[in-house]
Amino acid sequence: MAIRNVAVLGRRWGYAAAVDLTQRGFSVNLFELPKFQDGIREAVRKGGIEAKGPAVKEGFVEINRITCDIQDAIRNVDMVMLSVPAYGVEAFAEHCAPVFNRTRWSWSQWQQP
Repeated sequence: MAIRNVAVLGRRWGYAAAVDLTQRGFSVNLFELPKFQDGIREAVRKGGIEAKGPAVKEGFVEINRITCDIQDAIRNVDMVMLSVPAYGVEAFAEHCAPVFNRTRWSWSQWQQP
């Protein structure tokens, strides 16, 4: 199965991953925990992220979906990527596990079973 649609979980590292994947031709849904929704408000309003830095093509990058709703973020994706520092993994796992346990996703494999 070809991977074309990706959900990226996380904000700062997630922004970097979302920009890179989008510029490589993937459709990306970007998710942030609801308690940090203020941090993505600007990206939601603009519909994307201003890319800067030597590793990416600089400029505005339109992201398919930017949301604090995990169910919305993983709808119709081929892969889920957790893009957070180690200290953030537990918070994402606690928030996402109930949703992942009710869907086709395998938290431990990070792919469709």
